[in-house]
Amino acid sequence: RRVHGGIKDATAEEHRETRGFKKHRDGVAREFTKAMSEMGTISTRKQILANLGDLHNKRNVHFDYYTKMGSCLVTCVEKAVGEDWNPKLEAAWFAAYNVVIYFMVERFWEANL
Repeated sequence: RRVHGGIKDATAEEHRETRGFKKHRDGVAREFTKAMSEMGTISTRKQILANLGDLHNKRNVHFDYYTKMGSCLVTCVEKAVGEDWNPKLEAAWFAAYNVVIYFMVERFWEANL
């Protein structure tokens, strides 16, 4: 099965090179920024992320894909930050991404446990 123009079992680096993945990565970056800064209350953010997770569940997105996307997102941020990038920033971005993913998959786990 192909995912965003790439092969499902491809490495994160191989995924990063596909046009579809790059387009999706940019969309993820926009939604991630919105989720973290522009959507009002925590409950509103949780609902938006849960709805986004539902969309991914309907498309049968495999959980490994979330890890690959997180790696791509943090790599993009690292490149944008440049020489000011450091291990604390990296850890903070991964922690924030993990919170987003938690709310995206929470309903899936509730329904399937």
